[in-house]
Amino acid sequence: MNILNEFSKTFSKEELEEIEVFKEGTEAMSVEGKEIICFQLLYQLINGNIKISEVSKDKLLFTYAQLKGFKEISGSIGIFDTSLLESIVSKAKKIISEEIEKRKQKR
Repeated sequence: MNILNEFSKTFSKEELEEIEVFKEGTEAMSVEGKEIICFQLLYQLINGNIKISEVSKDKLLFTYAQLKGFKEISGSIGIFDTSLLESIVSKAKKIISEEIEKRKQKR
């Protein structure tokens, strides 16, 4: 099974579309001087442009932190339904946690 299929199967069609929308909406965006990379990274993983094993642990953790923060901010605004975003963050957390655990076991 290749990365494209693995990540594509993890997310629903609606979630994949939402990731792409958020990726486009956050391109070249920064918060407190830090570029928003979480949706770009997820999009690249889903499309097989990069392998999760090639992403540093720090970048994976930073991505998860951004996703979690984005979810919390979006939820507090209350303007739109965040259920898809919550599902994306939950699945991304699982993927990132599994990858970090896999790396620990290889040591």
